Amino acid sequence: MKKDRNSFTLVELAMVVAVIAILAGAMIPAIRDSKEDAKVAKVLLFYESAKFACLMYNIDTGWYAHEDSPGGPSFPGPGNPSQLSGNPPIPMHLGWNGPYSTPFEIEDNPFSFIFPCPRPLAIARVQVTATVNFDLDGDGAQDRAGAGNQVTFYPAPQGTAKKINDKFDANIPGDWKATGRVRYSDVNQGFLTIYIAGGV
Repeated sequence: MKKDRNSFTLVELAMVVAVIAILAGAMIPAIRDSKEDAKVAKVLLFYESAKFACLMYNIDTGWYAHEDSPGGPSFPGPGNPSQLSGNPPIPMHLGWNGPYSTPFEIEDNPFSFIFPCPRPLAIARVQVTATVNFDLDGDGAQDRAGAGNQVTFYPAPQGTAKKINDKFDANIPGDWKATGRVRYSDVNQGFLTIYIAGGV
């Protein structure tokens, strides 16, 4: 009498489950890495867009734009000039020919937005700062300080921040968090800051 082979044996089922488990175990890190790479790409794309807008603003006005709080207001003044995305220029910034970018939105930040947050809208911004303080070549000396533009993302995981740093500063010696174009602080879930332009 022939045996019915239309069903799997227990051993065969166990082998199929084991193969699926092995494949899943191999794919999960790849999926995680692809998500992280997508976040890195989004940061780099945003950076290039912000850099172009900041440089055009500076060429036209001789000053540095301030873009704070995505979707929120800006307050023009001597230390806080008009936005890239369309606030009316103040008199000292003759030559303003904006808007230079669309308003920044929370969605421009690829990192998870976690509540509560002390500055819930200041997660992706280009700002004027009195202390840019970037050691661009990693020699230990401050290369850029003073009014300029930088873009800051919050909250930024350290692993992703390191990948972004490597896109800018792969061959810069010293502590990656404090040298080159990228700065990183792991305080409060992580602040990632990238130098754009300015400083002396």
